[in-house]
Amino acid sequence: QHGLGLEPCPLCIFQRVAVIVLGLIALLAAWHDPHYRKSQAVWASLSLLAALTSLPAQALDLGNLAGGLIELTKAATLTDSDAKALAFEASRYQDSKHQVAPATHPYAQRLSRMVRGLQQEDGLVLNFKVYLTPELNAFAMADGTVRVYSGLLDKMQDDEVRFVIGHEIGHVKLGHSKKAMQVAYAASGVRGLAVG
Repeated sequence: QHGLGLEPCPLCIFQRVAVIVLGLIALLAAWHDPHYRKSQAVWASLSLLAALTSLPAQALDLGNLAGGLIELTKAATLTDSDAKALAFEASRYQDSKHQVAPATHPYAQRLSRMVRGLQQEDGLVLNFKVYLTPELNAFAMADGTVRVYSGLLDKMQDDEVRFVIGHEIGHVKLGHSKKAMQVAYAASGVRGLAVG
């Protein structure tokens, strides 16, 4: 509207503000990490209320609107077991997209020596693999997946790699993986509502 020199209508302005408020509610819900059903119901109700106030008088794409509401509800109610299940599927996908070093490969043997005795952390069973790629990277997921890139192994000594692995596992143990999933659901939900 600004580019065309048009004045936005008050309804459009109100809708934009309501969508921003909805996004803020969803982000707060994701960062709040509600553990009790009552808290989850409160965040879901606030999200629904903000979504309903953002409805324009114009025609809506109800499919996008419903999808957005579903995504916002997922953001507010995602459990640890949900995060683990999603991580399991994501790790299977990532493993299929990368060349994984077999157990007999020197990179896999080195990693196995480095993490000997670290098969679990605080009850989380860890699953280590090496991706054969020159990138300098490593990651861990909520289901215990730990992947180290061969490029990182080429550039770092064993203690440095163990530090990186511990750092990545720390993200999982502190719930950062779950929070990232909640934020992604919230963003997707807000997009769905904005398009709806």
